[in-house]
Amino acid sequence: MACCKMGKYDGWCSGEQTRNFSDSTGIHGYCIFHAPKKETFADEFNQRVFDLLRDASESSSSCNLRGTVFPEMIEFDVFDRNMPFPETDFSDCSFEFVRFTDIVSNNNITFKDAKINKIVLSKCNLDSVISFEGAEIKRAFMIAGEYSSANFRKVEIGYAFFNNAFFKVSVEFTDAIIDKVLVRGKTFSDEGRALHLFTDIKILNYLRFENVCLKNVSFLYADVSRMEFMGCDWDRIGSRRIIFDENNPDISPKHSDKVKREHYIKVKDIYNRLKQKFKNEHNDGEASNWHWGEKEMWMLTLTWKDWHKWVLGLYRFFCGFGENPMRAGSMLLVMFIAIVLILSGSGMSPMDNAPSHITSGLDSDFGKLVIIFIDLFKQMTFQKDFYFVTTNLFGEIIKTLGKIIIPVQAAFFVMALRNRFRR
Repeated sequence: MACCKMGKYDGWCSGEQTRNFSDSTGIHGYCIFHAPKKETFADEFNQRVFDLLRDASESSSSCNLRGTVFPEMIEFDVFDRNMPFPETDFSDCSFEFVRFTDIVSNNNITFKDAKINKIVLSKCNLDSVISFEGAEIKRAFMIAGEYSSANFRKVEIGYAFFNNAFFKVSVEFTDAIIDKVLVRGKTFSDEGRALHLFTDIKILNYLRFENVCLKNVSFLYADVSRMEFMGCDWDRIGSRRIIFDENNPDISPKHSDKVKREHYIKVKDIYNRLKQKFKNEHNDGEASNWHWGEKEMWMLTLTWKDWHKWVLGLYRFFCGFGENPMRAGSMLLVMFIAIVLILSGSGMSPMDNAPSHITSGLDSDFGKLVIIFIDLFKQMTFQKDFYFVTTNLFGEIIKTLGKIIIPVQAAFFVMALRNRFRR
C-alpha cells in the first residue's frame, strides 16, 4: 500500500514501506515520514532523515521532506563547509523541537506552512534564504551566526528571540502576527541595498528592539505603538532621527506628486504614532524628535498653494518646528545684528537725558554700534531706561518691527532649548 500522503507531496516518499493507522475517517497507510505524530517509527526515523539529507548534500541535489512529522527533538549539527546543508523543503512539516547548530549552507531552506513547537538556530552560516512563510511557530530562537535573508511573511509567532543573529540582505515580517518578539544586538545590516521589512504586522503583545541598528528597517503600516526601542541606532538627517521609509530610495523625483504625497502621509502617520507613544511614556525627548519628523512629513504632503505650508515653512525656518535651538538662536542673533546695523545706518540720536558716558561713545563707529546694540536690547526687552530715538520714519518702522519679531524669536529659542534639553 502506498503512503496516503504521496499524492499530496508529489510522491517523494514513493517506495517507502507503510503501516496502517486508523482515524475518524477510516484506515490509512502511512510511510515512516508521514505517519501521525506519536505513532511514527521513532527508532529509525531520525537516521532516515539524516540519510536523505546527507545523500542530497553529497550529490549537490535538493531534499524534499514536505509534510514530514518530526515527533521528537531532532538536531542538525553535522553539516559544515565540507558537507553543506542541502537545499531542503520542510513545507507542511510538523516539528516538536528542531535545532540547527553550526551548520553551513548556501542553499535555500523552506519551512512554508510548517507547524513548529520550538526551533533553535545557533551560530549558523546560511548564505541563502531561509523561509518560514505561512508557518505557525510557538517558540523560535536565532542565536548568533550570519544569514543572508529570512522570510517570515504571514507567519504566526508566539515568542521569538533574535540575539546577534546578523541578516546581511533582508528580513521580512510582512503580514505577520506576532505575540512577543525580542530583537537584540547586531541583527540588521545597514549597508548597500539591505532592506528589512516590519510592514503590515499585527503585534499582540510587544516587539522589542534592544541595541539594534534600524537604519534599513521599514515600518510602513506597522503598529509602532506596540514596539519598544532601547538604545537603537537610527538613520539621521542632521540631529533628527528618522526611519528608513522617509529616505526610501524607491521614492524618487521620477514618481508622480500623488505617489510621493501618499507615501509621506504614511510616514507622517508613523511619526505621529511614535510621538504619541513616547508622550504616553513621558519620554519628552523622543516625543520631540518624532514631532519634528511629523511636521517635516506634513510639509512634504502640502503644496505651496496651501497656506498651511507657508506657516509651517516659516515655523521650520525660524526654529526647526521648535526642536532646533541652534537654528532658533542663530536666527535670533542674525535678526538683532541686522536691526542694529540698519538702525545705525538710518540714523539714531541720543535723547536729551542721555548720560555723558553714553554720548561720548559715539565718537567711533564701533562705539556707536556697541551703544546702539545695548540700547536696542533694552528697548526690545521693554526696559524703560533707554537713551536713543530714531530720526526718521524708516528707522521707526524697523524699530517697531524689531520689538515684535525679536521677542517672538526669543520665545522660539527658549522653547527649542527647553525641548532639546528636557531629555
